Amino acid sequence: SVDIASWQFTNGIAFTFPPGASIPAGGYAVVAADPAAFVAEFGFAPFGPFAGKLSGEGETIELRDAALALVDEVDYSSEFPWPISASSDGASMELVHPSLDNNLGGSWRGSVSQQGFTQLSYISAASTGWSYRPGSSEASSPVSAWRANGFVQDGSWLAATTPIGFGGVTNLPLNTAIGGMQNNYRGIFARKTFTIAPGEIPSALSLRYSIDDGLIVWINGTEVLRYNVAAGVPSAATTIASSSGAEGVWTTLPLANADSYLVAGTNTIAVQAFNRAIDNTDFAFDVELIRPAGESLREPSPGLPNTVLATAIPPQIRQVDHSPKQPLSTDATVI
Repeated sequence: SVDIASWQFTNGIAFTFPPGASIPAGGYAVVAADPAAFVAEFGFAPFGPFAGKLSGEGETIELRDAALALVDEVDYSSEFPWPISASSDGASMELVHPSLDNNLGGSWRGSVSQQGFTQLSYISAASTGWSYRPGSSEASSPVSAWRANGFVQDGSWLAATTPIGFGGVTNLPLNTAIGGMQNNYRGIFARKTFTIAPGEIPSALSLRYSIDDGLIVWINGTEVLRYNVAAGVPSAATTIASSSGAEGVWTTLPLANADSYLVAGTNTIAVQAFNRAIDNTDFAFDVELIRPAGESLREPSPGLPNTVLATAIPPQIRQVDHSPKQPLSTDATVI
């Protein structure tokens, strides 16, 4: 490990590492401009915040030790031979290998998306680990608090396995049977957590659901589905489903822009399910949450090897120009 206490960035950005700071052997140190936003995105706490910002046109970044001796520097650019993709299409500029001279543009590449990982079920049908409570009163104060990630449940919540309900609902054989709902209250609250690995936040999800009769689904407090429930904040005591659900039918809903509310680490799905009448003779729901096959990983990869890491490295050739600057595979290129 390397003791980096009182080391500092003195050019480009301004940041001094705190007492006790170190980099473990074979490990990484990450410095972020907004640590809270970084934790939400990548699931671990970085150093920071730093002052200033990195120039999109290029500048010199210097790292100095506690005695202000220069440890490392890079004078990067947004022009060839530096990776042009880092200033044009959202890629991150990454060093190919730690042993390379990082002042040479040829030592760097634009980060690449790691495509094509397999389908993953975050929450499967008939899954354990759910908690639910009767809808005879609100689940929290304010009424929206129970939907959020990190909500602390009180003793009114009960452990459950889906499907949850009562009576006989087609294609939803109950694993958790509710007693006392008929003629007493109209719906229930249910929650379950699931985990996303750092760097694997997908941009899309598939939500499958079967409900008799209506439900609203939130992920980390963001509403993603409302079925057979009128618009507005539902009241546990008075809201009922607007009509009978499609009993026995499983419906798949694609969710776009999932990376806007998902986080690395623990996430929470919250479901409020409603019957169509307080005296109805049956009620049940179940949901699945799936990462579709082929969904790309988020870039870059802080705290992990760079996406462009390579050990077989070609020779570096300097003072070279080519046209066009960023050729397509169909372009004739002059070097």
